Amino acid sequence: MPTFKQLNAQKAALALSPKFQFSTVTADSISEDAGVYFIARPTISKYGEKHEQILYIGQSNNLRHHLYVEQFIGHTDTARLKKRLIADYDYPEIMTFEHAQKFLTDNCYFKYHLVETPRDRSFLEHGLKFSLSPMYLE
Repeated sequence: MPTFKQLNAQKAALALSPKFQFSTVTADSISEDAGVYFIARPTISKYGEKHEQILYIGQSNNLRHHLYVEQFIGHTDTARLKKRLIADYDYPEIMTFEHAQKFLTDNCYFKYHLVETPRDRSFLEHGLKFSLSPMYLE
């Protein structure tokens, strides 16, 4: 089991990892390794401060397949975030999977951190969900 210090180090590494914009990402630019990721969008607070709104946090044995094939171009059975966006009353303009994909393309990005063992991925994923409070939980 990872220590609290190790989880914080992994969280910091994830925060410093590069952003991948859905508008420009290709399958080849994403690692096929296992890891933890989050999908976010930039927002501006009512005070004019820029920050990121975490929409979804997940983990995968194959980040390329999960992020690109399932989440981004996937449809009803695999694209969990798209399902949540369509069901969210705060986004009345998102009524179909095509609308949800356009929303991701126009507004969102993701970051990921490679984590080898399933247990460590699970701990990091749940720790991030607790500390970052994503909009959608699984």
